[in-house]
Amino acid sequence: MNATSSSFDSLYSSLNDKLIRAAFRILRQSSAVDAEDAALDVVQSVWLRISELIQAGREDAKDEPFIMAATVNRARNYRRDAQLKAKVICASLDAPARLDGDITTVGDILCTPMPRPTDPRLAQIRIAMDSLPESLRTILSRTYFDGWSTQEIAFDMGLTVQAVRQRLTRGRAAIQDIISGNQQKVAA
Repeated sequence: MNATSSSFDSLYSSLNDKLIRAAFRILRQSSAVDAEDAALDVVQSVWLRISELIQAGREDAKDEPFIMAATVNRARNYRRDAQLKAKVICASLDAPARLDGDITTVGDILCTPMPRPTDPRLAQIRIAMDSLPESLRTILSRTYFDGWSTQEIAFDMGLTVQAVRQRLTRGRAAIQDIISGNQQKVAA
C-alpha cells in the first residue's frame, strides 16, 4: 500500500458518514428520488473523483471543505436532474412544467403554462447564452443560475480556478458584446 492509498483510506474513513448525511439531507427534500440510494450514489461518485484528483497530485482534493462542497453540489445536481426529468415529461405533452411542492409520481406533476418574463433583456441574455460555446455557457450557468463557486466549478470540470475565472470574464464580455450588437467569434 502506497502513501496515496493510505491518504485516501484515512480521508474515506473519517468523512464518508458525514458526506452521506449531508447528501441525504439535500436529497430528502424532494420525493422525486429515493434519498437513501441517491445519497449513496452521490457520495460514491464524489469519492471516485477525489481518488482521481489525489492520484493526479491535486493536494486541495484532500481538504474536507473541498470534498464537502463537491458532495453538496453533486447532491443538488442529482435532485435538480430528477426535477428536470419531470419537466421533460410535461414538455413531451406540449405543456411546460410548473413544479409545485414535491414530486412523487408523474401524476403529481402540474403541467401548466409557465409565466413568460416581460423584460426584453432576459430574452437577449438567453439568445446570447445560446450562442456561446458550451464551456463558457456551462461555467456562466453554474455561476449565475446554480450558485456554484469558482472552486466548485473547477473541481467538477477538471480545470484550475484561474481558468474558470478567465472563462467567466470571457463569457460575460461575450454576452455584453452580443447584446450590444458587437457580435464577434467567441473562442472557448
